[in-house]
Amino acid sequence: MTIRCFLLGGTAAWLFAGSAATWAQVPASETREAGDQAAAPARDADTQAPQTSQIRQTPQQTAPPTGRGTYAPTGSGEASSQEQLTQNSQAAPTRFLLRNKPVPVFPNPYPAAAGGDGPRAGPYMYIRYAEDWSSLRRPAAGRSDLFDALKFIPLNGSGATYLTLSGESRLRLNYVTNPGLREAEAQDQWLVRNVVGADLHVGPHFRAFGELNSSVAFGAPGVNASPQQDNDLVVQQLFAEVDATVSGAAIGLRVGRQEFMDGPPNVLHIRPAPNVYTSLDGVRVNVATSRARASLFSFKTVALGRGAFDDPSDDGERFRGISTSFVLPSFRMGGADTKLFLDPFYWNHRDDDRRWGTTVGRDDRDFYGARLWGTGGDATVDLSVIRQGGRFAGRDISAWGVFANGGYLLDDGPWHPRIGAHADYTSGGGAYGTGTLKSFLFFYGSIPYFSWGNLIGPTNLSDVSLNMRVTPLPRVSVTAEASRLRRSNEFDAVYTFTGAPYAGTQNVRGHDIGQLIKASVLWQLNPHLSAGVKTDFLFAGDVLKRAGLHNSTFLGTEVQFRF
Repeated sequence: MTIRCFLLGGTAAWLFAGSAATWAQVPASETREAGDQAAAPARDADTQAPQTSQIRQTPQQTAPPTGRGTYAPTGSGEASSQEQLTQNSQAAPTRFLLRNKPVPVFPNPYPAAAGGDGPRAGPYMYIRYAEDWSSLRRPAAGRSDLFDALKFIPLNGSGATYLTLSGESRLRLNYVTNPGLREAEAQDQWLVRNVVGADLHVGPHFRAFGELNSSVAFGAPGVNASPQQDNDLVVQQLFAEVDATVSGAAIGLRVGRQEFMDGPPNVLHIRPAPNVYTSLDGVRVNVATSRARASLFSFKTVALGRGAFDDPSDDGERFRGISTSFVLPSFRMGGADTKLFLDPFYWNHRDDDRRWGTTVGRDDRDFYGARLWGTGGDATVDLSVIRQGGRFAGRDISAWGVFANGGYLLDDGPWHPRIGAHADYTSGGGAYGTGTLKSFLFFYGSIPYFSWGNLIGPTNLSDVSLNMRVTPLPRVSVTAEASRLRRSNEFDAVYTFTGAPYAGTQNVRGHDIGQLIKASVLWQLNPHLSAGVKTDFLFAGDVLKRAGLHNSTFLGTEVQFRF
């Protein structure tokens, strides 16, 4: 009870502090000027390798992503299908309300936008350990932000040993009609998340990073919230890292609990929608040059409990492999040089208690895939192809997934209208039979790519979507998307976001799942405080109706504070 009271009080205090900072420190004349300012150029794809033996140097004061247009608010970090790509293809602004430069990331010989630690979530990073605050060591750098005093706390005279503190509070309300697509009373659920973090640097080659998360879920009578939503206190991250430069290549070793996003975001993500982010226990080795990089990793999942510090490693689920990335040769397109990356990967995922259909057994699955993504002038492209093989409960696995996503900036004027589309295919079949299992395994991906309310999961799914985003006001973005949903194999089920089947759909023939309309309004009040409204309308198609399932509406509202 003490933790819960402290959590709720802390959330209110942080949100009040963020709101006060917005109105107390920002001249009205600055608001539109900062929002309309053009984006800073990115680090080029052929970024110079480190010039000294240490990886972490004084950062360049430029935003890591590339592309035209101004900063698009992203709120909590959940992105629509188009924003998933454009977050990595647009620069953050060169001037914020409280901060006069973008939050930098740790220098690396490889371009930061494709460095394997995820894109930005507003002015900060999705993964907080990627942020580099060492520039505040220099007196000339200035401390223009209310929280700069917490970002570089020197622990010795030279400042080579220092501490960086970070934090987050989020208050969110979810409302859904016909939960589970069953005809039932609408449910609402309040979610409160508090995260505090510390990043200790001892000299140029060693660091220790940790985060604690305490979260509460309440409301929705009769619904028992999972430990990912309701958790007294969990070690979100805790790792040690050493690094060096050998023959111009940056090499790093990270050991412990950590967040991991080195892969296509629609299949590998930290999932910011639930209260507790997805983190993994294990080892990661990074090697990077100016034109290529690789991450070798071996992880176990975290078995979340509900109490304090009862979240051990799960020996029954493992994830290991190698993710690589290569800078492709640039050429002129749309009046600008292309910035394209090719990211091949091999992963292995083993789950000893996986359920497919009526069978529970070991799912030992290999992923062979590649992602081609980047920008060319006003256009963005993101294509991932994944082949899955292996064994499930003594049966062969043969599954496929293809995710194609792109967009185009129509005009660089005040509204910055951007149109986009994505078409996706994941295989299905065999879950309710005895032959080869063809159901695509979707395990750590970003569900909001398909649905804000997690109404549909990307297994046995084919979809085509059109979307558009505009910024009608400084720091306000509006996104709308319409999707046509079909299942790939009519002898397999329609699946939820957890990978569980909607009961009865496996017994109904046909392909039409329905139509999904999704929209969002996101407002980044200042670098620390954001607010958003997100909604889904799922219109049940023939398959769902004949299985006794119904239309559903999701509405989510949230306020989030970060420092």
